[in-house]
Amino acid sequence: MKILNALLLMCFLPVFSMAQDQETEKSEYTYKVGDFFLGLSSGVDYNVNAFRSVATSDFSFEDKGPRYNISFDAGVLVTKRLRPRIEFQYHRLAYGQEWLGASSASYTTMEYTTAKVNYFGLNFHLDYLLAGLNSKFKIFVSPGLVTEYSMGVSYNTLKTDGDETSSRFSSLGDYYPKSIAGANLTAIMKYDLNENLGLTLSPGYTHYLRSFMEVNDNAYQRFNLNVGVEIRIH
Repeated sequence: MKILNALLLMCFLPVFSMAQDQETEKSEYTYKVGDFFLGLSSGVDYNVNAFRSVATSDFSFEDKGPRYNISFDAGVLVTKRLRPRIEFQYHRLAYGQEWLGASSASYTTMEYTTAKVNYFGLNFHLDYLLAGLNSKFKIFVSPGLVTEYSMGVSYNTLKTDGDETSSRFSSLGDYYPKSIAGANLTAIMKYDLNENLGLTLSPGYTHYLRSFMEVNDNAYQRFNLNVGVEIRIH
């Protein structure tokens, strides 16, 4: 057993030494307190339970996805590992409505409507530099608060004769939240091309603090995967 422990120690000692060297040897890729960061990214959203799960007298509903987002953010390094960051985000969300036979006879030719909702997001994150303090490749873990506000909705309705229309009929109510908030967790994997510019890959998960519609029983959630660029100003 002593021999085995000694062999394991010999195997892992170089790894520990390399990690220690990376933590102590600063480089041009070492971030400094006061560094300012600007980021731009875009990606794919996969929504869970992002539609009214209970049918109305006129419609049944279903998810239409995945959809996308565009984000701009700014942050500042306040310690060697902590970076508060504010994010402005645009989301496009969609759901489908199948006409079940509206009460008005004028709607009997309607078959299916796709609703596309535009959201503006104002999000707050606290990035923690988990790995790569002095290297080109860095990993942040980022808990945050997400708030989203509807900026409007557009409709596309397919008729039974094959025609389409973008008209908003009176039966097409607002079956989506006007504003909503949630808790977010994101991982940011960044590769610094040089001391000022880096590429990012950011998978994230959001659990909203209420359901998509109040009648829904299941939680509203979102998974996203973004790619982007980040500028470091120092």
